[in-house]
Amino acid sequence: LYREVSGIEGVSIEYSPSWKKDTLSDILVSLAERRELDSTLGTSTSGPHRDRIRFVRKGTAFVPTASTGQRRLLSLLLRTAQARFYTEKNGKKPVLLMDDVMLELDPDKRQRFTSLLPEYDQLFCTFLPGEPYERYKRSSTRVYHVSEGTWNG
Repeated sequence: LYREVSGIEGVSIEYSPSWKKDTLSDILVSLAERRELDSTLGTSTSGPHRDRIRFVRKGTAFVPTASTGQRRLLSLLLRTAQARFYTEKNGKKPVLLMDDVMLELDPDKRQRFTSLLPEYDQLFCTFLPGEPYERYKRSSTRVYHVSEGTWNG
């Protein structure tokens, strides 16, 4: 997906789970072993929220050398891939909330990104005043304007 939108080749994802064990019983043992530490810290020190995702290009970390727009695009495409995966696994379409999502993307990348978005039951995007969101609309798009806290449908 990243190559399709950005034109940059060779960007991949490395995934490192916080649980190094595969079985439920191993995970339960790991949780039990960390329970006292987690209680002391007031947070869970392991679990899916502690998994690490790293973007790599040519064998090295991509994010430190990526521009703000490139990092934003990585984030957007990761969320899009997660939503697609969720739909494939559950048969349900998630509600997506995207706040100022295209702020750092140039017009070509904005167009390519929106063309990759699958149809969702609900997708909420916010745009800054004056942003040309009309070119990204679909036939099913409904636009609402909020000005000074007032909703205008």
